[in-house]
Amino acid sequence: MNIDGAWNPKNRNEGIGIVVRDVKGAFLAGMAKRWPNMTSAQIVEVAAVRGGIQFCSDIGSEGFKEVQELFSDAGYTRTGELCQIL
Repeated sequence: MNIDGAWNPKNRNEGIGIVVRDVKGAFLAGMAKRWPNMTSAQIVEVAAVRGGIQFCSDIGSEGFKEVQELFSDAGYTRTGELCQIL
């Protein structure tokens, strides 16, 4: 999963982009979304991570399983826990 967030403090245009690929790098799914009322670039990046995890969960991709494994090593086992943290 590749994610990115963009934030413009002057006109308050914020958004996230997500691309999910398989282990060989082939495109599986993607999305872009405006995310209003963010207060900093860091918050937009965190929103992008959260959105990416939720998106992978929603589409049931193999990429989400890899994300789950990484976070389970840190003691988090449920998607809800991940999204609350992020």
